[in-house]
Amino acid sequence: MNRNVFLTAMALFVGACVVHGQPFTIKFKESGDGDVALVKKSDTTVTKVLVEDAGGGVLADQNETKGDTLEFKETTIKRAAGKSPTKLMREYVKAQSVKGDTAEDWGLQGKTVLIEKKDKQFHFTYKDGSQVEGKAAAALAKEFGKKSDTSKEIEKMILPQKAVNVGESWKIQMAKIVTELSKEGMTLDATKATGKGTLVKAYKKNGRQFGEMRFSLDIPVATVGKGTATLTFAAGAKILMDLSLDACIDGSSDAGVMKMKMTMRGDATTKGAPGATVTLEVVANLSQTQTDLSKKR
Repeated sequence: MNRNVFLTAMALFVGACVVHGQPFTIKFKESGDGDVALVKKSDTTVTKVLVEDAGGGVLADQNETKGDTLEFKETTIKRAAGKSPTKLMREYVKAQSVKGDTAEDWGLQGKTVLIEKKDKQFHFTYKDGSQVEGKAAAALAKEFGKKSDTSKEIEKMILPQKAVNVGESWKIQMAKIVTELSKEGMTLDATKATGKGTLVKAYKKNGRQFGEMRFSLDIPVATVGKGTATLTFAAGAKILMDLSLDACIDGSSDAGVMKMKMTMRGDATTKGAPGATVTLEVVANLSQTQTDLSKKR
């Protein structure tokens, strides 16, 4: 072999084995007092339930689609470092739910809502001091009832514990994620749950460092529900989550775009229908765009 050709081939081989480029320490911004963001988000969940008797006869066949579409400007008024905000203001552009072919407005369009945590509970009032009621109050209570400092810890756990290169993957710490999801009335197998994150791309935008990341989680499911309505799943039932995040990763801005698809499917039995088989399939899609409106510091 010609010596130059041999050296060139070796150089290409070695180059293919070396990870090029600078490593990035991924850090998300934690909004502080006075920070303002424009948030647009939508979610859609399709739930299918098929119940068959021992002979294969159909006892029930349900298919439901529902979701929410929101747009608002959010100002953080009070937040302790490392904690979730305890006081926020939202100026709503749009807020509605859809169930099947029917859309229901929350009555918040053009209104400003003050969200404040007092005595461990969130309270929702309009600018004039009157209470938020009806669909809007129920939806806000559901949303903020899930917000906790534990959720912030989980956010950190999906990130790598060290600097990573573009194309590099890392394992996600699943224990607390499984614990948090279990609060939704599910029994999950933390010992077999797996998760992986990958930094797909890194680039500069408006002087800030952005990165595109992909996350995948695989969590076995044992049961869903409570009492006689509990679904006990056969082996193989699981939650699959695929999430893409294109966001600022240097901690200077909370701007970004997130898209997530969560799928759960499995065959189960239930005491509420002895001898029957229940096939449950849930597919949820969520997207959120956040634009940082805060003044540069």
